[in-house]
Amino acid sequence: ARVHELLRRRQQTHGMDVESNFTVFRLHAFSLMMLGEDLDLVQRATRRRLLVARWEDRQDDVALLALMDASIQLIRGQPADALLSLGLIDVSPPESVRIWCEVVRAAALVLNGDLVHAAAAIERIDAVSVDWGRGGFGAVRDTVCALFDAASRRPFEAASRAERVFEHAQRTMPILIPVLLRLQLQS
Repeated sequence: ARVHELLRRRQQTHGMDVESNFTVFRLHAFSLMMLGEDLDLVQRATRRRLLVARWEDRQDDVALLALMDASIQLIRGQPADALLSLGLIDVSPPESVRIWCEVVRAAALVLNGDLVHAAAAIERIDAVSVDWGRGGFGAVRDTVCALFDAASRRPFEAASRAERVFEHAQRTMPILIPVLLRLQLQS
């Protein structure tokens, strides 16, 4: 409720499309994505900014905005579009963005049914410490691995992994809870 109040107040005075502070825009966009709300608004604003960043050749902004767009596509269950968005990144982004790109890429590949390339992407994110990203990365990585297990027709492994990561995700990455519950039910 507090997040909603803060976001709504800022949107009333500035709006997502014309928010001048890129850091504030990013935080608001990621918050709305985590809440699963106003995705159309966030995607339109993200794509407008992505166009401008590409035109002005601001590659760090392009990488971050492409990641945001890919994440929205993944939330909407459109993994092929998520992969297209990630394909807009021309240069190697900063490590923090690169790691999240690999996570989104791995999840999109799994959901797209490309398990061979998904396994390679998962191998790359396996090299990242579970404590990275303020301790929430382990839950994210294990969720992607559980998706991979489910797609690989290993339902018991998927359910077991989802159950193991559930408590950790509650503390560090609550956005993963619906995915973990679906994995447990489906498996």
